[in-house]
Amino acid sequence: SDSIENLLEKHSDNPNNIKILMEIAEYYFSLGEYDNAFPFLLNNYSKDKEKIKKKLVDFFEALGNDHEATKTYRKQLSSLLFV
Repeated sequence: SDSIENLLEKHSDNPNNIKILMEIAEYYFSLGEYDNAFPFLLNNYSKDKEKIKKKLVDFFEALGNDHEATKTYRKQLSSLLFV
């Protein structure tokens, strides 16, 4: 699979490609880099709201409701949903 450098380069060449976005988020998430994974998705939320919201919810469920990252970033997602 691609290195994160490759993925980020592809993303900068094609910032609206949701598949690349998801791969980057999954890469960060799999390493436990939640402070990269979640902001990355949230910052790109407007590009595909449904897919990105679903991915965020998947991540929240994987971590569980009591996880600090879930609490922090679920609030941020909520604020995006009600803008």
